[in-house]
Amino acid sequence: MSSRAETTRIAKRYARAGFLWAEENKKLDALEKDLAVFAQILADIPEMRWFLHTPLVGRVAQEKTVAEICKQAKISGALERILGIAAHNRRLSCVSAVVDSLKAMISEHKGELTVDVISASPLSAQQQQKIAAILEDRFKRSIELHVIEYTDLIGGMVIRAGSLMIDGSVRTQLEKLTRILKNSDVTREQETMKEVA
Repeated sequence: MSSRAETTRIAKRYARAGFLWAEENKKLDALEKDLAVFAQILADIPEMRWFLHTPLVGRVAQEKTVAEICKQAKISGALERILGIAAHNRRLSCVSAVVDSLKAMISEHKGELTVDVISASPLSAQQQQKIAAILEDRFKRSIELHVIEYTDLIGGMVIRAGSLMIDGSVRTQLEKLTRILKNSDVTREQETMKEVA
């Protein structure tokens, strides 16, 4: 099993346990707030990403650091438990995927659909609202957009909603054109070989 698949499997297991605990204890709203705080910590502090992925920090140090982060950020309940268990089990490298899985579970529980919009350039608030309105009409659900800027797309965007993927990126169109041109070159070479033979 690939490490990405293994990370996803582990993350879903942790997320499911945390979600069920929060649901049973009627703490889903608190969990959602804690996830937002933790996501902001990950975005604002590059060293945090290093800390989650490094094997150089021992288990005890990870557990103490996670406990202190939770205390300082006022993170409690399910997320505090997940982070503590992940530190104890040396699984902190899966935490970003756990956060994503938990957000998706909470959105689904609320009848929302989280949609990734990967764009070559920043999207204005008006563009985001228009995309969300179109997707809400298509899926008949409330939409939460997760916008990611990825300049390698060159232009256009990729939209992922559940198992649906709409790829309108210039990069993909250029790749398709390249394949078509390569296939036409192969066909021409084969015809030339037949003429010579």
